[in-house]
Amino acid sequence: MWALACWALLVAAATLTFTTSARAQAEAPVLVLASAEAPIEVPVFPFDDNPDPNQCGIPQPLGAGFTGILQGVVEGELVEPMVYLYDSHLRSAVHGLVASGSVVEVILAQSNPVLDFYMVRYRAADGRSVEGWVPAPFLELR
Repeated sequence: MWALACWALLVAAATLTFTTSARAQAEAPVLVLASAEAPIEVPVFPFDDNPDPNQCGIPQPLGAGFTGILQGVVEGELVEPMVYLYDSHLRSAVHGLVASGSVVEVILAQSNPVLDFYMVRYRAADGRSVEGWVPAPFLELR
């Protein structure tokens, strides 16, 4: 009887943990857009940035059909669960945040001395979309 009670308690705890985790994932935003009323603060990178913007390359079109996956992972650690999309490689403003693991269309590539950037477009299931520049470590090209 004691073993049966322990087993039932273990099953209940596992079910509660799974449903709570699934609910939290379902409620997490996939896209957050910046606005004049709610700007998004530009964060500091966890890796080296380009020291001189005048030495950065000219953006090059990649052509149709290029995709990638946003990855907020650096050295195996999730540092950006929501990946920032910037106005340019200068990062003066954030256009929006897109969930790590999201598939994006890759439009342009910009080779730079230290840190390359890509212009990407994300289209949410609800019809909203955002374009912005993402640093190379946060994009896995497909």
